[in-house]
Amino acid sequence: MPSTERLNIAQSAFDFVDTVQGLNSPEEILERFSFEISQFGFESFLITGMPDPKENLQDHVLLSGWPEEWFDLYMERQFYTVDPIAAQGRATVDSFRWSDVPIPTDNDQHPAHEVMSAAEDFGLNEGFLVPIFGATGFQAAVTMAGSKVELEGDINPALQLMSIYAYNRARDLICGSDSISCEPVLTQRQREVLTWTARGKSSWEIGMIVGMSEQAVNSCVRRACRKLDTANRAHAVAVAIQSQEIDP
Repeated sequence: MPSTERLNIAQSAFDFVDTVQGLNSPEEILERFSFEISQFGFESFLITGMPDPKENLQDHVLLSGWPEEWFDLYMERQFYTVDPIAAQGRATVDSFRWSDVPIPTDNDQHPAHEVMSAAEDFGLNEGFLVPIFGATGFQAAVTMAGSKVELEGDINPALQLMSIYAYNRARDLICGSDSISCEPVLTQRQREVLTWTARGKSSWEIGMIVGMSEQAVNSCVRRACRKLDTANRAHAVAVAIQSQEIDP
């Protein structure tokens, strides 16, 4: 991917971060997030908690941008209990493509096949899921899909940042939240490392920029994640921006 295109994608993500802070209703988030992810071919999405399969998923949904008939079918048939994408989302802190999730190939009658086949009937041929898993254990997800999705190049970090920020704002508006403290909790070095992380730099690249070893950069990120109560880099960046530790 050309460097200019990478910069445009990153800037689009940061512009979304700026915009979403000023949105005052779930409907505005739904509309804006739909617009942002549509440039990658995503036509629908869901922002939801990820409860145990024995619980009712519908009680945990924050925002639904799914096709209405698919959402109703998914809930009616209790697809969440056998959905391989949802199972993977509950098991990892890393974002992933739907097509990377293994589905049993030796049994066409496996419930996972029914879920994915039904999704394709609604044009949900390929998707991307961003788990949101904090150090306290709470888990949620932003999952999106479309019929012709473009997931090449460096778009994953942008999708992660926008997803986490959309989730945080939706949660604050729908569930309420305590005021975010502006008191810094990160060291200057941690803020510097997260700032470069937000700009898509690898640990090795950050080390070359700030004069640290790659191992030291990774350690710095891990400490920042613990302080911010986040489980991965993308979530740490989103929370750091939201709490004004770093600038978007």
